[in-house]
Amino acid sequence: MKLLKINKLLKDLNNNKIIAMPTETVYGFFSLISLENLKNINKLKGRELEKPLQVFFLDFSQIEKYTKLSQFQKQILIQELPGNKSFLVPSSSFFKKLTNQNTILIRLPIWEQKILKNTKKVFEKINVPLFATSANLTNNKEFDNGKLIQKEFKINGFNKKIKTKKSSIIISLLEDKVEIIRN
Repeated sequence: MKLLKINKLLKDLNNNKIIAMPTETVYGFFSLISLENLKNINKLKGRELEKPLQVFFLDFSQIEKYTKLSQFQKQILIQELPGNKSFLVPSSSFFKKLTNQNTILIRLPIWEQKILKNTKKVFEKINVPLFATSANLTNNKEFDNGKLIQKEFKINGFNKKIKTKKSSIIISLLEDKVEIIRN
């Protein structure tokens, strides 16, 4: 059953649809990285269409293609990742072509956590980073139930109910300075 669900979610992603999966903090909306999907997720959440989204990575090696990191930024990321922190860094020309954005908010979760077992399987099979943001309407509480998210937003996802935690900490590393944006 889980394999059928994973294959359905992969098909949706490849058809530029938004899906819902648990993260180690809250349920999230995920999609392939493109300007169109950036706008689609923001529209679904009821916020500015061009508002940046974080990007989830499967491993550290994927990060380099999407970022333009200084030595200082690399050192911080190596020390702090994986974890429930998101880091704002300069984007690569590759990412900028996809999104028109000069910065990227990167997240490398602790994939070994039980809650991420099936989310990790999707990432391993799709083998590219994905846009991600909390599964909720802007300024509303995050959902903790996959079935409710699917019904409310008319998208596919995992059905699991999770214990939501505080959203990830967001830290800017722009201009080689450490600044906490959201704690």
